[in-house]
Amino acid sequence: RPDRLGFREVRARFAEYAVDQCQPACHIHTVGTRKLLQQHREAVGGGLGRVGDAGERGPAEDVWSAVDVLGAPRIDNGVSAADDPGLTERLAAEQIPLTMCPLSNMRLQVFPDLRDHNLKILLDAGVRVTVNSDDPSYFGDYITENLLGSAQALDLSKSAVLQLAQNSFAASFVTDDRKQELIDELHHVSAKAE
Repeated sequence: RPDRLGFREVRARFAEYAVDQCQPACHIHTVGTRKLLQQHREAVGGGLGRVGDAGERGPAEDVWSAVDVLGAPRIDNGVSAADDPGLTERLAAEQIPLTMCPLSNMRLQVFPDLRDHNLKILLDAGVRVTVNSDDPSYFGDYITENLLGSAQALDLSKSAVLQLAQNSFAASFVTDDRKQELIDELHHVSAKAE
């Protein structure tokens, strides 16, 4: 109907609103698509961190677009990156983080079982993978449940879990000095726990 906005128009207007409403500490969360490139550039011009949300339900090409077209230094989800060896190699070489949400991936049937998740494959390939929660009020799982569930289902070693935690600090939008402080503290706490 002519009086209704189409999905693309609503999405573009929402992106503009998100840019207008973000505080300086926020990051703009955009879908890896050329349609939002202008809003993404405005957000970056305003000093916001760049994140491309790509590759959860779409192909690896969406992750390529988020990296190459948007210039996103961090990709939310990105599980389809494992389908493209060249992309996996690039993500590892450039240390572009993939912020994965394994339990919501399972609930959305991206992976039918958590044991099928490709997080460990990407981590073993040297990709800077992190474990996160995705809309915990909707999915009911926070970071702790995602990390513990992944560690158990994928039989992750202690060093792999430690690497995931370190990756999360490295992928954050805090200053480099603060990242290093957090990583140092993580290793200190880990060493004391042994």
